[in-house]
Amino acid sequence: MMYGSVWNLLSNYLHNPLTFYVDTAQHFGADRDPLLDSLIIDIAFYGGTCYSCEECHPTASPTVNCTALRNFTEVVRRHRAPCEELLTDCHWQKESFDCCRLFRPLDTEFGQCFSVNAANVVAKSVPSAARLVSNRATGPGWLSFRVLEDVQLYLHDEFSVPHAYVDRSLRETVLWGMRKEIVVRVIEMENKDTVLELPIWRRNCRFPWETVGDAFERTPVCSFEGLTCLTEHSVEIAQARKQCSCLSSCVEPEYFVIHKSEDFFADTEEEEGRVTVRLLSLPYERFVRNIAKTEMDLFIALGGLIGLFYGMSLLTTIDFLMHVCRLTIRFLGSCHRRHG
Repeated sequence: MMYGSVWNLLSNYLHNPLTFYVDTAQHFGADRDPLLDSLIIDIAFYGGTCYSCEECHPTASPTVNCTALRNFTEVVRRHRAPCEELLTDCHWQKESFDCCRLFRPLDTEFGQCFSVNAANVVAKSVPSAARLVSNRATGPGWLSFRVLEDVQLYLHDEFSVPHAYVDRSLRETVLWGMRKEIVVRVIEMENKDTVLELPIWRRNCRFPWETVGDAFERTPVCSFEGLTCLTEHSVEIAQARKQCSCLSSCVEPEYFVIHKSEDFFADTEEEEGRVTVRLLSLPYERFVRNIAKTEMDLFIALGGLIGLFYGMSLLTTIDFLMHVCRLTIRFLGSCHRRHG
């Protein structure tokens, strides 16, 4: 027994010289309030709900200083990363460009995002070589950039704004350090010039310049009470938005995600957070919206129906009108002579 005890003692000394113990470090201090952190996160990175906002509801008894958080714009500005701290190493068609020169701010329901597309590019400030153009000379579009934080990536056309109910295939969560490649196919939309002549209710779509109205400009900025109300009715709002009778865009193309790479972390530091979005090929399909029947077609069709059922033609109609005019002139002439 003594031999076994000595052997265990020597074995532990030689092969298990380390020991581990629990050490809890308070990085933020003992007065750190996790509820305040939740409030800032829910406001700065709003995603449709704000459960912690109930703490600052007017009918509640707040345990944190809600007055300092009522300026949502300032909270977002202080805690969301600007473009310079979010994106770097951008390439279009494998030619580098200044990220924040093409990734322009775009206000969405999530706050300020950064969108890169042809509509957001300011022609005077961006050289023609850097514009986002895909044609037979340049080949299919190829966009690459690195993200320095966790991001939510949305694929949308140049006139759309990302929202909470975008098709799942058109959005992707990219964690810092991961590498992601997305391959997209596009079906274009073309409208004939005569489509613009139709009223909105007949063509059943809207062009980008045909806005509904300016009611949203008179809507007050949301408060804690409003965010709490939106959270309480988030399920009803989601169902109502899916059944929305809003008209679609007349110029919106169709996007299809052909391939998404698996989520894996890059092997080298240069590839950490690398995101590549490219076209599978140049668009080879196109939907064309045209008018099936114009006003002239309607006039010709009515003339054909009248001729079919009443035996009338253009010549007989003209002859009839001439006889009516002749009889009218004779009648007026006889009346004039009678009274004269």
